[in-house]
Amino acid sequence: MSGSRHSGPGSLDSHLGCGAIAIVLGVSAAAAGRNSIGLEIANDRYPDDFGVSKDMKYQIDGAHTFNNGVIFGGSFQYTDPTEGGSDSQNLEGTRS
Repeated sequence: MSGSRHSGPGSLDSHLGCGAIAIVLGVSAAAAGRNSIGLEIANDRYPDDFGVSKDMKYQIDGAHTFNNGVIFGGSFQYTDPTEGGSDSQNLEGTRS
């Protein structure tokens, strides 16, 4: 064998090239749409005494809306109580 390759219309190289182009086009089409990112820091207070802090909440969220209307998103919330107790975390994901 001389090591030469056949790259005509019916060759494996030709089909792989078309597949790679289709994948790239599919990825770029899926990446289109809108993104949103949010950050919230809240100091929760007791309802009967606004002078006393109950806990601090930190939340970050994000979402991507595709051109076809499908939305993927998620959020993470960390709560740190000011008067002892254990902290808590909440992780959520959404799709609609």
